[in-house]
Amino acid sequence: MKVLRGLQFFVAFIILLSGCRGKSRDDAALQAQQKEKSDAYFDGILAQRKANEEKISVINEKLKGIVCYGGLYTLGTNTTDYVTCLKKKVDKENDFDIPMYNYGIIYEDSASVLARMGALPLLCDSFTIAESVDKLTHIDVYTMVGDKKRSVNILCGKENPGINPVNIKGVEGTLYGKTDVNDRKKTSDFYFNRDENGKSDVVATGSAIETVAAREKADYITVLWIGDEGGYDNLEELEKQYLAFKDYAKDKKYIVIGRVSHEDEYPVYKDFMEKTFGDKYLDIKNIINRDSFDSHGDLKGSANELLAENISVRMKELGYFEY
Repeated sequence: MKVLRGLQFFVAFIILLSGCRGKSRDDAALQAQQKEKSDAYFDGILAQRKANEEKISVINEKLKGIVCYGGLYTLGTNTTDYVTCLKKKVDKENDFDIPMYNYGIIYEDSASVLARMGALPLLCDSFTIAESVDKLTHIDVYTMVGDKKRSVNILCGKENPGINPVNIKGVEGTLYGKTDVNDRKKTSDFYFNRDENGKSDVVATGSAIETVAAREKADYITVLWIGDEGGYDNLEELEKQYLAFKDYAKDKKYIVIGRVSHEDEYPVYKDFMEKTFGDKYLDIKNIINRDSFDSHGDLKGSANELLAENISVRMKELGYFEY
């Protein structure tokens, strides 16, 4: 009897032991399965991160950034401008940080904007570059629209973007402008101050003034908004300025925002812009109206948001972010 009970206990122990071993094998298999899934998950994350980094590297190499040129409407106010709104939209839609620059300067007219960016020549009359960095030299600055000489009202100095340092005959320095006492929208006098001491040199009439924007931002996606703040005598002259920009931009990526003033010329203007720039022309007549401006003549925040949205959509349609 004792032998039988001992045998029963032994059999029961064997069954229990085999059950534990089975459970242990099941647990191990489950852990291995979970580890495999976890490894695959993190491998996927690392692969996606690497792909994103490679994409951003390619984009950074080919897409240097976006630069927006214009006058007061581009510059905006202390609280709102379309460039800031555009950056938020573009960054969010493309999931990376695109360098973006607001090169709007208050009161700058169309010819001045184009000269600053390098689409029209920025020229000076003859003067002598001083030897010392302590010397400010008065110079006459202008541009040419075809064979017509036109003054510029670039409000330059250290603060305004896309101008300094300039290069005149191989000498780098700062171009300063003095606001006209009778008309704050105009620059009455220009001065050149070299950055480093050097030899005195005579600059010939018609010599080029190369701005930092012309040197460093030529390959950026350009957004141009001119035509509402003067700089031309008639529509024909403005058209010549647009054609100068088109010749400058060639096959580069850009958007030209249409003007919102001169309603009497709108049909002729629109026809010219569509034929000249095609889909790169953004007609904003139905986007910006009188209600889009506040009592000071500045674009309201809602108008800047709407304008930025339309620019972003057009850039996407043109494939500007596809690499």
